[in-house]
Amino acid sequence: MEQDVNLNIPYSAPLYIWDKIGEVYASMPYWNGGEEGPRWTGPDIDLWASVEPGGVQIAGTMPDEIWEEWYAALREKLGDALNHEIGEPEDGAEFYRFIPKDIEELYEALQKEHVKGTLALEDGRLIWRLPNDIILKVYIWNPVYEGYIETYYIKNSGKAPLAHWHLAADEVYPDLMDIDGGRTVWVKKKSLFGEEILMMDRKEYEAMSDKEKRRRRLLE
Repeated sequence: MEQDVNLNIPYSAPLYIWDKIGEVYASMPYWNGGEEGPRWTGPDIDLWASVEPGGVQIAGTMPDEIWEEWYAALREKLGDALNHEIGEPEDGAEFYRFIPKDIEELYEALQKEHVKGTLALEDGRLIWRLPNDIILKVYIWNPVYEGYIETYYIKNSGKAPLAHWHLAADEVYPDLMDIDGGRTVWVKKKSLFGEEILMMDRKEYEAMSDKEKRRRRLLE
């Protein structure tokens, strides 16, 4: 009668995805969710859901004969909503990673996160202008599950091309969130030939000596 399972949905999933998960929760029998979080109650039933480092946890009490059907239905509905097989990591279930089905879904997910700067859709690509005058152009090609990101710096009313890279579709969202979260930064570096703008990991920048930092300036 005591139930306790972990599902292969990580706490790092986008807010856009948690909204979908919330809709599935509310569609399940015995739903009684509120301000204290997802919960299902009834005669001999008191289940709750939480997000833990090991994934989504569903725990509490529910008669075994009800649980088997209820739990199977929950996994099926979550799988349909996330387009990913939902199960328990300890049984070998692979953790879910957000793969936008198209550029419009990526745009919606980033809007939900209230990322800094401005977002726009243009000719099948996502345009993201950051407050530091860096512009990203993001492309997603499905069903090959490939992404491509170009970056530019706005200078004197023109655009100077910077780094660009190909990546798997499931890496697009994490890369963009690293940029929004300041874990990936742009640095203006002085040289004998003027200035150049480099993209780098913030930890790498912070590990530099004071002498090296004097030749560089963070664009924030």
